[in-house]
Amino acid sequence: MSECGHPKMKDDQEIEDLHFDETERFVLSLIRQFCIAYTQSAHPLWECAFDFACHNKGPKEGPAIAYAVLTVMRTMREARKSTFRYNNPGCSCCRKRVSNCERLLLNAFHLTRHGDRSSAQMELLMLCEGHDTRSVLTAMEQLTSLVGSLGFSDHQASQSKSAVFH
Repeated sequence: MSECGHPKMKDDQEIEDLHFDETERFVLSLIRQFCIAYTQSAHPLWECAFDFACHNKGPKEGPAIAYAVLTVMRTMREARKSTFRYNNPGCSCCRKRVSNCERLLLNAFHLTRHGDRSSAQMELLMLCEGHDTRSVLTAMEQLTSLVGSLGFSDHQASQSKSAVFH
């Protein structure tokens, strides 16, 4: 049990230990916002996710990135058969941890950003339990292309493209 009272899963890792860069952490925040929106549809949480993106990346870039992340999430949900486990972005304790599902998805994003398509595909295959991930990888590549075209920095460009976080 964590200090907030939420159960800590054995495969959770501290986000600080995974060395994701600013862009990858931003995408993780959006993923979590959309997960909340999927699971708590009674609240206008879709708007919160887009507002978060606009506030952090501007009125032009924010919605474009948010939509690209949502497309990744939608295609992943179609490919994956079991529940995607995520940590609550609203809990100051839980948001410091990354679930195994979140880690696999962010690893795929990280690897795609570094041009390692085959390793990204392997991460997505694990995430999607061996199901067809072509549409997820395509959506991930579109997100990567968008992030790159908007000039968001990659603080780990000098790091090996095979630096997957386990």
